[in-house]
Amino acid sequence: MEVPIRAKVLELNKARVAFKHYGLAPELTASRRLVAYASDFFAEACPRFFGFDFDKLSLADEVTSDVVRNALKRAEQAIECGEFKEAQCATAEAVHWASNSWEQVLTKPAPHFSDVARLVPDSNARNAVDRTLRYVGAYLDGLRTVSLCNLFRLDPKDFVRFRNLSPTVLQFGDGRLEYHFPPSANMSEEGAKFCLDFALRFALSAQGQ
Repeated sequence: MEVPIRAKVLELNKARVAFKHYGLAPELTASRRLVAYASDFFAEACPRFFGFDFDKLSLADEVTSDVVRNALKRAEQAIECGEFKEAQCATAEAVHWASNSWEQVLTKPAPHFSDVARLVPDSNARNAVDRTLRYVGAYLDGLRTVSLCNLFRLDPKDFVRFRNLSPTVLQFGDGRLEYHFPPSANMSEEGAKFCLDFALRFALSAQGQ
């Protein structure tokens, strides 16, 4: 079997042997050249031997769940096309599916938790109960967020920023998803790329537990 770009691969191997056996690291300019050689090798070898384009590979391909991986790949494609809102929706969907696998361990607060206040006949008391239940619901949601961050070794500040940029995902009984953006959401390339980076880390951490 012929090795693609043989001369470049031989030079890469020489650098590997020098570092492994003698502790000799290449100089900065040589390192950059060797990285380019490695990239050239994979770009040529992947379609020839494995039937896929190396440039299309990403960390999303490491995600084992089909629905999570597909959402992440959609986000990547949307960013490439400049569709930042769609990208942020797709990253929110990826985190939604990834966190669902932990639903039995870390249950989400009921979406209509505060609706119990409607059972109170007195309007003043009803409003007070409603405010209290909304506070409790938000507090429980915050505890769940911190618990997920500790479990997946993520920075809670990153999670908060992600939730401020990405929409809340509501899933209906028929499987349909609905997206609700917070007022602070900013549909920008920077925001979309941050959301994608966070969603990737979240998904990989979730499946690694």
